Amino acid sequence: MRPLPNADETHVVPSGYWKVVAIGAPDGVGAAIAFVMDQDLPRSADFCDVAYRIGLHDLELRTGIDLFRDLGAPSLAEIQARSAGLAERLGCEERP
Repeated sequence: MRPLPNADETHVVPSGYWKVVAIGAPDGVGAAIAFVMDQDLPRSADFCDVAYRIGLHDLELRTGIDLFRDLGAPSLAEIQARSAGLAERLGCEERP
């Protein structure tokens, strides 16, 4: 993105941001869900919208970050499988 107007130092504005919500379990991570949102997303946007959800592996590929590496967690596929219903627990309702 273009630099912020009237900025007094050189900077880079990211094109978007991401977040991962994870719930702990005895073996490290019990469930996790990831979201990616573009910088131009309006404040009124609903983060629960499935358009903003992304698979954990896909998020790793986009960011170059090895999620949960230091936690001794189960595989991403196993975490993803455990994550059914997590969106609803976060207050998101399934939409068609």
